[in-house]
Amino acid sequence: MQCLRLFAVFHLNLAFSSVPEADRPIVIERCYWPLLRMVRQLRVPTGIELTGATLRWIQDIDAPWLDEFRSLHGEGLVELVGSGRAQLIGPLVPWRVNAANLRWGLEDYRALLGITPKTLLVNEQAYSRASVDHALAAGFTTMVLEWENSWRANPSWDRRWAYAPQLLRSSNGASARTQLLWNQSIAFQKVQRFVHGELELDDLLNYVDAQRGPEERAFCVAVCIYGSDAEIFDYRPGRFRTEGVLEHQEWRRLTTLFAALRDREGLTFELPMTIASRRFQLRPRAGGTI
Repeated sequence: MQCLRLFAVFHLNLAFSSVPEADRPIVIERCYWPLLRMVRQLRVPTGIELTGATLRWIQDIDAPWLDEFRSLHGEGLVELVGSGRAQLIGPLVPWRVNAANLRWGLEDYRALLGITPKTLLVNEQAYSRASVDHALAAGFTTMVLEWENSWRANPSWDRRWAYAPQLLRSSNGASARTQLLWNQSIAFQKVQRFVHGELELDDLLNYVDAQRGPEERAFCVAVCIYGSDAEIFDYRPGRFRTEGVLEHQEWRRLTTLFAALRDREGLTFELPMTIASRRFQLRPRAGGTI
C-alpha cells in the first residue's frame, strides 16, 4: 500500500448563528487558541480558513492570536485558506456581491495578516459553475469542495477521483482552470464522533488506513464546515435542547488523534496547497477535468 497524504482545513466563523456576540472571546479562548497550540505542539501542517469579518473581530478581541497565526504561517505549519469577508451562499446572491465579497476578504487578509491566500474554501460547499470564475478572477488557484454530494449528483464518476486533485474549468470553457481538492465529509463526521467520545481511536485509525490504495493518494481527514466548525469542540452555546454536553476535553482528544495519525506508518500530513501541487496517478483511471 502506498502513502496516504492527509490534509485538514479548520473553518473559523465568529458570525456562526449559534454564537452570541458576548461569547466571541470565549470561543477564541476555548476553540481558536487550542487549534494553534495543537499545530505548534504537533508541528502538523494545517489549513485554517476564516472570513475577513472573523479576522477583524479576533483582531479587536485577542490580537496575539493573529501574531501566533502569522508565526506558524511563516514556519510553514499553517496555510491561510480564504473565503471572503463574509460567509455567504454564492449561488444565491448576484455575481457582483460574490466578486466584492472575495475582493474585500483579500483586503482583510492582506491588511491584518500580510498574507494573500491561494486556496479557497467554497462557502457552505454551495458550488455553481460561476464559482470557478470568481475564484480565478480573485487570484485563487485551488478550491476545496465536498466530494460526497458532488459524487451523488454524478454517479458515473470514478470514485477514486476523491483521492486526487482535479481540475475545474471556467464557465465559458476557456483554458483557465483551478485545482480542486475534495473535502470528505464522512471522514470529519467520524472525527467529530471520536472527539465527542462516541468512536474509539482504533476504529477511526482503521478507517483512515482503509483509504490507502495501490497508488499514492490524498485524503481530507477534517474539513470543518456548515455546522461542523472549530467552535463545536469544547464549546456549547446552549441554543438547542438537543445539544450534547461537554463530557471530555475535546481539543485534547483531537490532539491525540492528530498525533496518532501523524505517527502512523504510511500516513503524512501536508498543507492543502502542497497536496494541490502534486500529481497523483490513480490506476486504472486517472483524474479528469470536471
